[in-house]
Amino acid sequence: MEVLNSVKTKLGNTVELIGEEGENNILIIGVFHGDEPQGKYLIEKYITTLAPSPCPSPSRGEGKCPKNHYTKTALNNAKELRKNQTDAENILWEYLRGNRFYNLKFKRQQPIGKYIADFVCFEHKIIIELDGSQHLDTKEYNDERTNYLKNCGYQVIRIWNNEIFNNTDGVLEYIINALPPRGGGFGRGG
Repeated sequence: MEVLNSVKTKLGNTVELIGEEGENNILIIGVFHGDEPQGKYLIEKYITTLAPSPCPSPSRGEGKCPKNHYTKTALNNAKELRKNQTDAENILWEYLRGNRFYNLKFKRQQPIGKYIADFVCFEHKIIIELDGSQHLDTKEYNDERTNYLKNCGYQVIRIWNNEIFNNTDGVLEYIINALPPRGGGFGRGG
């Protein structure tokens, strides 16, 4: 068993999660008080959404991730996100839905492991993520998420919401240019 994560709370307490990577059996060691969000966040993040990773570890580098392997929590959250898409997501979805964009089949708010991709094309392993101002505060989480998805073999394309509102044509061109060259004749591999 190893320390999977550790956090120091506001009152100086240390909370540690101990277990084996990819296992759901976790031991929590430490004390924290109800007004210490660091401890609550750590437990919530690793206990309520923890699931064995369907993807190989980066050291193996196999890059395989079954598209139907995801946590129950991620599935429930994805259903809610589909009902409550942001304005930027709605705009981009109008271009991506129904194979309208270069005949690529995209799905929206798709769970992959414990994460939810804004838009994914499984056939070409492409994920498009829209970022708003809330993403500035969650850089560490976004980096962890992006690394997980890349480890599963996906190309992750990140776009700021304001670009969708102010330059939709430019965003669509950016997406096409970011795609690697494929037999289908799209993308220049940027």
